[in-house]
Amino acid sequence: MAAFDPDFRFLLGPIFDIEEVPAPSVPVPVVNNRCFIAKFPILRDLDGAVKVRKFRLWASTWCCEFRVLEDKTAGVTTLGGILVVAPAKMRTFQSMWLMNLRNWKINSGVKNDRSKFRMLSLMEYHAELGPKECGVSTFSIADQVRREAARVEGEKNNLIWAAASKLAREKREAEEADHAQYQKLAKLFEGRRLLGDNLAGTFFFPREGMSWFAKDGLPGAPPFWCTWEEVELPDWPAVLQKRAAQDLIELRMMNAAMEEDDAESSD
Repeated sequence: MAAFDPDFRFLLGPIFDIEEVPAPSVPVPVVNNRCFIAKFPILRDLDGAVKVRKFRLWASTWCCEFRVLEDKTAGVTTLGGILVVAPAKMRTFQSMWLMNLRNWKINSGVKNDRSKFRMLSLMEYHAELGPKECGVSTFSIADQVRREAARVEGEKNNLIWAAASKLAREKREAEEADHAQYQKLAKLFEGRRLLGDNLAGTFFFPREGMSWFAKDGLPGAPPFWCTWEEVELPDWPAVLQKRAAQDLIELRMMNAAMEEDDAESSD
């Protein structure tokens, strides 16, 4: 700061005199205020328009919103802006602002007027500057409410869409599973037509009221000539082999029971 022009420091006043602020011994907390309002003697004529253009060019990079308000009665030009990101340190942003004013040769106004540059919260910023003339400010309280309502409505629509999509997916998967199972039944029935219902080639016929295929699609009651457990087997010969094995087990159990009865009767 020692290299600053004394006359320039005199113009800026104590609000920008960051040289006299002692260095903090603890880490500086993050600044939550991301809005600023600066006041200058009215910027008029061609020179003022050039300076305003410089401010707008700077704001196009640093600000989400930037306003230039002119009060001819008070003879003041007010600049207001909302920074894209809140500065990590107030001193850093003030130093940058100070350097811009110096490079652009802009008079900051009355020496001891602390209102010529202030950092504010969004609520304080909109309370002081009011709504934008061209419409709702992007970061106004009203716009935040609108955005929140749109977000809630979007989330609700997403939940409805997700539920409908899940229901449709489950229905499609169930239909595909039923179709695959029906195709498997048709394949097994073709094997039964050629080989019969057992290894001896015998065909069984349904009792009255029983269907050849499950009624009203699948799942449902199995046809009379197989069970759903048998449908899971790879082909009809496997079904016949399983039936033959079960018949053999039942025959052995029956023979064992008969032998036991014969032994008891002989005793």
